[in-house]
Amino acid sequence: MSEIRLWYNNSILSDFNLFYFTKDRVRLNHEKYSNNWFASAISVANPENISGTHAENVLAVVDEGAGVDTEIFVRLEGVLTTEGSYLLTCGNPSFDSGYFYDIFHNPKYTANYDCFTFSCVNSPNVDEEWIAYMADKYGADSNIFKVRVLGEFAPLNEEVIIRREDVKKSIGRVIEYDLEAPVFIGVDVSSGDSNDYSVISIRQGYRELERIKVRKKLAELREDVKMYIHRYVCIAPHVTVNIDTTGLGYQLGQELEDFFWERTNVEINKINFSFKAALHRIFGNVATEMFFLFKELLPDVSLLDEIESTIEEDLGSRRYGYDNQNRFIAEKKKEFIKRFRRSPDEGDAVLLAFYDVGDINKLEEIYLGREDW
Repeated sequence: MSEIRLWYNNSILSDFNLFYFTKDRVRLNHEKYSNNWFASAISVANPENISGTHAENVLAVVDEGAGVDTEIFVRLEGVLTTEGSYLLTCGNPSFDSGYFYDIFHNPKYTANYDCFTFSCVNSPNVDEEWIAYMADKYGADSNIFKVRVLGEFAPLNEEVIIRREDVKKSIGRVIEYDLEAPVFIGVDVSSGDSNDYSVISIRQGYRELERIKVRKKLAELREDVKMYIHRYVCIAPHVTVNIDTTGLGYQLGQELEDFFWERTNVEINKINFSFKAALHRIFGNVATEMFFLFKELLPDVSLLDEIESTIEEDLGSRRYGYDNQNRFIAEKKKEFIKRFRRSPDEGDAVLLAFYDVGDINKLEEIYLGREDW
């Protein structure tokens, strides 16, 4: 607001005394209209400030939209319910997930927006020498050039564990079907929230065979998992079942372990995402370890192309950081839910399906000697 005031004071408008400024607002300088005609600056750091505004002819302007959390846009949707209300958002397309990305790529969002892309190449305001400089420095095919010069979506969000574009490449990838490989079944159990699903992902070798997404009670889910185990134990040398036991799944894991304890070709693993990682010197917990292991496998993986699947966003949007021991630590699920307003159920099931403790030694060799981390 101080910046706006500066430009206003230096313009001819100030001579007419049209507006007056407060700390966070500029109002029309008119006794009758000052409470109705105004512009307010709101920080996205506090979403609560957005709620509660309702009037005709509201214009919401969101700058740097690619970096604004989904929650902010959702709250704005509640504000823009009256006639003559519009949302204008702009920014560099530097993130390949989130609300701003969906406006351009998700038909459910795009239908409500007029979308415009502006390239510096076609702009009279950009010096051609700067464009040549950017192409020479970063390469015309680089993501930085695509985002900063061409205005195209390309992943610059370096903090994500897996690139969304890499997940997209794996969907429907044609690979050799290894009938002699063991089968892995990943089971992500619903937390009990009405918006959550229980998901079962089944793979043989690096090829995902089935992905089942259901809302069922624990007893019904148990019978489904038993059915799939019996089905695949007949055609594969070994079946490993990795169950998320972070919440309600503990009971399911215990019951399946008791039921199959005599079967030498069936292994039930109860995995709590917050537990200590096998490579605990590198990763802060099992969830982080699963993500980084899957990242290394991904170039050879074939995932199912399911209708209305969230797998691309579930796996390609998870951020990471470091803990107090300088180990990798994946973004907590509750933070993902805060950003996307849903649980990454499909992604967690796939991670469980591709988590093989037997590959841990291979992963350790990959990471301990790396200099790019």
